[in-house]
Amino acid sequence: MNTIELPSRDEILKHVKPGHAMPVQIVKNGTPVPNAAAGSGDKLSPPRGKSFAQWVDITPEMAAKWLKNNLGNRTVSLDVVKAYARDMLNGQWGATHQGLAFDDEDRLIDGQHRLQAIVLANITVQMMVTFGLPAKIQGREMTTMDCVDRGRTRSVADQLKIQHGFKYGSLMASICAALASVCLGERTRRLSVGQTLEVYREFEPAMKFVIENRSKQVGLRSAGVAAAFVFASEARDGTRDLKAEVQAMFLALNSSDLTTGKYPVIALLRAFLTSDEAKLISRSLDRGLAEMTLQVLYLEIHGRQVEKLEMSLEGADWFRAQQKARVEKVAAIFELPSSQPQGEDGGSRMEDGGKTAMPATAQQAGTSCPRPVQKSRPSLDVLLSKVEGPFGISRFIITGRGRDQEIDSARKVFVHLARSVGHTEEAVAQILKRDVDQVRELNVPAEAMNAKQRKVVAVIKATL
Repeated sequence: MNTIELPSRDEILKHVKPGHAMPVQIVKNGTPVPNAAAGSGDKLSPPRGKSFAQWVDITPEMAAKWLKNNLGNRTVSLDVVKAYARDMLNGQWGATHQGLAFDDEDRLIDGQHRLQAIVLANITVQMMVTFGLPAKIQGREMTTMDCVDRGRTRSVADQLKIQHGFKYGSLMASICAALASVCLGERTRRLSVGQTLEVYREFEPAMKFVIENRSKQVGLRSAGVAAAFVFASEARDGTRDLKAEVQAMFLALNSSDLTTGKYPVIALLRAFLTSDEAKLISRSLDRGLAEMTLQVLYLEIHGRQVEKLEMSLEGADWFRAQQKARVEKVAAIFELPSSQPQGEDGGSRMEDGGKTAMPATAQQAGTSCPRPVQKSRPSLDVLLSKVEGPFGISRFIITGRGRDQEIDSARKVFVHLARSVGHTEEAVAQILKRDVDQVRELNVPAEAMNAKQRKVVAVIKATL
């Protein structure tokens, strides 16, 4: 047999890129764990005291069955489940050493969100599963679960910087999240690295321009504002070069000299973004800022002047219509089957501030494929987005500190809708940043509302 001569270390180093250290040799002299068969899922672990790990193809039925052993775990985050399920469906879920773990009493101690995502996505996913870990650490009060998920999580921004070489990974991730929200017409949460990159590639030229020419001033540098200019730059109305106009307005916004009167509405936007009020703007308001900025750009492009800025979805809708195919392509990234993931007690968990469980059985979720489509109640985010348009008030004003008759009117409609579909007072209070007593004051029956409020309630309910 001919032997293959390996290149020397010096020869290998010639091909190593500058800045990349050569990894040291790892000594692999540990004790291998047994590689027993996992079977069908009826018997999860080997005899106590014997742990083993192996690759397992986990079906939706298996996932639903294993979730019955999810005892004493933390509350499930539906946003995390949806994010995992989207990655699984889009082929962006990679098998790693981080999979599932059961203790020697067959209790699930790691992986409840992954299992629920498999049920929601309704596909089979291969994962590394560890069986038979000791439930308690000998001689200590600690349990094995106390040691799970204690490491620092890598954020999407970290991965974009480290693995993909993007210098401004954090800003890029925030802008892409805001862009996704604009395309969907509702807030998106927990974009994965793959989803972020897909959104970025759709808007890459405009994104690069905005990042390279962005302001460092508080307010002006907001991701929501940047996302609006990126989104508007890629719109095409067939009659004019919107990209050149939008980019010129972006440079003007970031300039301290707007005294020529060329962009009067942009000047109003700059005045707001650099005011003391704008210092209260947070990441959760990026979508509202993006839609307000798109309204400003819409007014400038169409030569319409205003004395003060008012929230309207007219601009956002217009820009979405000019790039319908792109909007639909981005929206498709976040599509999921219309079904409900299993809760930690085997029941279906709905989005309700992370507190309320809607009863359903694990067998209903995993006994047949495909499962019947279930219509879920709208989330609080969706209800807020539906209230914004009729009142012309953005969510960051509805959920802010400001008070006037129209803002309180929008809040009453939102609270009425949220409570009518079953969201708890605590969940509504949390999103409105108010206490429960204030929510109760805002919760009035339809017959006590004025004509406009009743009409808005009727219109929105017809769309739910």
